[in-house]
Amino acid sequence: MTSSSGAGIVITSAAPSTVEDTEVVDVASSAAVIGEDGALTLRRVAVRTPGGNGICVNGRGRCVLERGTITEAVKPAIVVEQQGRFQAAELEVRDGANVDLYLTGGISVEITDSRFSGAAGQAAHIAEGAQPVLRGCTFAAARCGVQVTGRAAPRLIGCTVEDSALGIVVDAEAAPVFEGTSVRGSTEAIARLSSAATTRLSGFRATAESGSGVLLAGTGEAVFDDVSIEIGSTAALESTESARAVLTDARITASAEAAVVLGGGRAELTSALLRGGGLRADGEVALTDSEIVDAVADGLLVTDGGAVTAARCRIRAAGGHGVHVTAGGGAELDACEVVDSARDGAHLDTAEPVSVRGCVVKGSGGVAVHRPENDARIAVHDLVTDPAAGGAPEPEVPRAEPQPEQADSLRGYSGADLSGPLADLDELIGLTGVKQEVRGLINLIRMSQVRQEKGLPMPPISRHLVFAGPPGTGKTTVARLYGAVLGELGILSQGHMIEASRADLVGQYIGSTAIKTTELVNKAIGGVLFIDEAYTLTAQTGGVGPDFGQEAVDTLMKMMEDHRDELVVIVAGYSELMQRFLESNPGVASRFTRTIEFPNYSVEELVTITSNLCRKHYYELTDDAVEELTNYFTRVPKGETFGNGRVARKLFEEMISLQASRLAMSPPARDSDLSRLTAQDITPQTAQLEQLPAGSDEPDAADDPRSALGATRTWRRLAELSGLDGPRNAIGAALVGLCERRNQRRALGGHGNAVLIGARGSGRTELARLYAQGLAELDLVPVGQLVRVALGEDLSPQWPGQAESLVRKAVEDARGGVLVVDADAAEEAEPEEAEALLAALRGDTADLVVLLTGTRSAVDAVFARVPKLRECFALRWEVGTYSAADLAAIAVRYLRERGHEVPDEVCAAVRDHLARSAEPTAHAAHLFSRHLARTAASRTLTVADLAGLAPRAEPVRAGLTSVG
Repeated sequence: MTSSSGAGIVITSAAPSTVEDTEVVDVASSAAVIGEDGALTLRRVAVRTPGGNGICVNGRGRCVLERGTITEAVKPAIVVEQQGRFQAAELEVRDGANVDLYLTGGISVEITDSRFSGAAGQAAHIAEGAQPVLRGCTFAAARCGVQVTGRAAPRLIGCTVEDSALGIVVDAEAAPVFEGTSVRGSTEAIARLSSAATTRLSGFRATAESGSGVLLAGTGEAVFDDVSIEIGSTAALESTESARAVLTDARITASAEAAVVLGGGRAELTSALLRGGGLRADGEVALTDSEIVDAVADGLLVTDGGAVTAARCRIRAAGGHGVHVTAGGGAELDACEVVDSARDGAHLDTAEPVSVRGCVVKGSGGVAVHRPENDARIAVHDLVTDPAAGGAPEPEVPRAEPQPEQADSLRGYSGADLSGPLADLDELIGLTGVKQEVRGLINLIRMSQVRQEKGLPMPPISRHLVFAGPPGTGKTTVARLYGAVLGELGILSQGHMIEASRADLVGQYIGSTAIKTTELVNKAIGGVLFIDEAYTLTAQTGGVGPDFGQEAVDTLMKMMEDHRDELVVIVAGYSELMQRFLESNPGVASRFTRTIEFPNYSVEELVTITSNLCRKHYYELTDDAVEELTNYFTRVPKGETFGNGRVARKLFEEMISLQASRLAMSPPARDSDLSRLTAQDITPQTAQLEQLPAGSDEPDAADDPRSALGATRTWRRLAELSGLDGPRNAIGAALVGLCERRNQRRALGGHGNAVLIGARGSGRTELARLYAQGLAELDLVPVGQLVRVALGEDLSPQWPGQAESLVRKAVEDARGGVLVVDADAAEEAEPEEAEALLAALRGDTADLVVLLTGTRSAVDAVFARVPKLRECFALRWEVGTYSAADLAAIAVRYLRERGHEVPDEVCAAVRDHLARSAEPTAHAAHLFSRHLARTAASRTLTVADLAGLAPRAEPVRAGLTSVG
């Protein structure tokens, strides 16, 4: 089709029109104009060198475009304005002389899986009040990839901007949302965010070898969540004027002196990692749970007008000062760590207030803390430094008033004034019998040394110990201090402690156990090997199949004999189970002849532990709070699995959470109220004890795992899922089996690892989340967090050998919970990622469960590359195909949860509608129901509300029904 004097196609009629398999070439004006009430569907249409727009939709026009191309348009290739509607899939626009995509309005604009490249201006220009959804699109080789201005609020999902001078530009009062968007190859700037715009970026990835990073200016706000930026010699993020930046879970790499420059406005960084460059604060900055590593200059630089509040942060290996506060700057550092700085750990050269509290500053090339001559406004408390650290003298840490010596004190019995680890041991709360046992053993060792000096024979002494008792009673702490004391006495050359459990000693195949045990013992030589839950090593713990625990015990016994003067072994666990452990093997009993019992803490001791936690974090308890604490610990059940100190720590965390909620509802009249805990902050926890008294009917996973599972929120949520009967029952059986294994005192090992197969959008993500939640609710994992990584993306190495580090980092992040590895993007990957995952799963995964998810072909491809990886997954679940009834149930539930009334005839219409869907997945059903909920005219749905709604599938590959 050609036209030398006007447009190629003009549609203004509401009657549906369709153009298929057509070329529109060399038209003098626009190739297609859809205006007034026009409706046009274009399929496989190619537009070349139009004198105007490629496609223009205005008025109330509606256009659907499938698999089209537009090349060398003189004016914007795609234009949607006024009240137009535009839907496109698999569109390619290239080499335009103007703008590829120009959106200034439109009631509904959705573009998926399309590419815009080579524009002389912007690849996408979104202005005025446009609110398009762009999904899976690529914007390339343009002057600017994506520009958002006016009051536009687009949503870009899984899009890519590449090889453009400017990646993203946002200004005016725009409010775009970028989800899973990537920018790479920009030459001027990754992004420019200015004026009063509010920009939200989640899952954002950006790399650039030249040009600037993200530039934030004006009075707007940029919110980053899960962001990764890698850049060359400029700052990755720079804010000026009054702009506000909020970053959560950010990973930033740059070779500039400052990887992040924050000035003017306010910035908040949480869980951020800055590598290669430091952080420069010219404005107000709050830094929490973050790390600055290998900065080429100062790690944290606070300049004139800057004010930084940092809590629980680490600054490591800075090329200059770890923390540098210049004249006019202020800082507040709380519980931070500054190590291995090339110059001073903290260089404070300001007359403004600076507070350093509870920090560790070690390994500095200069002094630990440098202060100005007039340091009246600088306060340093509870600073931990190297023993020989230089610098100005620090204020002495205040100590409590001397108290009368208690009967459980080591003072006066150890033969010398207490200092070092002995003093630390003496300061532990309670543990009277433990201190007496340790005191007697230490005195026996000292006297043996005196006898040896006098030429008398040394009596036989077994320094190996059994620590028996419930959890949370300080067994690990005492073991560490015991090793340190033996190190000071010269009995052990180092006095360090190596912690281990069954997973650290026992291998998964014949011959590996002896190797692992030997390697671990060699690390502990010169110190203490502490084995927690040692009873899990003996065959008497039960189980079927090969159990190499006894091999670990045999190897350990031999190593203890070979290194009897160089090693101390302490085994720990519940009293009854440790007694069975000793009876399991005569060699074990002969080497562990001394058992120290750790009893439950008394009520008074638990109150003291909680009070100390409050003081450590600068809280104070009112008198009624102390009384309520006593009431709580008096009433709480104290069985053999009672957590003691762990219960105290958990209660403290609940107290400060309840206080925060109380103060949020009723703001404090005085600042001191922020640090005061009252009985109101404890009584809700005591009330829970009243609801669950000892002997209640609440099922216990230790006695009845099946009933315990049925009482969990996890199972209630699983029971609500439609079309997932098979996976639901399999997950339930797995959780019950893991509880039974735990109840038999058998380590979970890799028995919780599973392969979850299903199509994209089939509900794999929800099933993985609920499995992790179930593991946590049944106390099968200590934390229960969920960490997701993609095998072919997050774990894909940039150079040989990197995969091991990437996998190790993912495993450490997920430790205590569940690691979900997505195999979908790994079908073309090299074997290195899978091999690194195999090595990690064969290592220490005692407190980790791993889920491998993906389509069947993707998972099979991974196992084909590394067959042995299959052995690491004991469980395999598969999500089948949803029926139309299942999809309808999902959609109807979504609608009813949002307040809609859905009559039976509408339910039937929904089922018929979804039966024709090209993508029979839960994701597609949710998309359909969301769209229906947005377009419905009233609370009560009618069959007419479904009219004109095409079965939704992303991307559309089989064509759309006519729009009319």
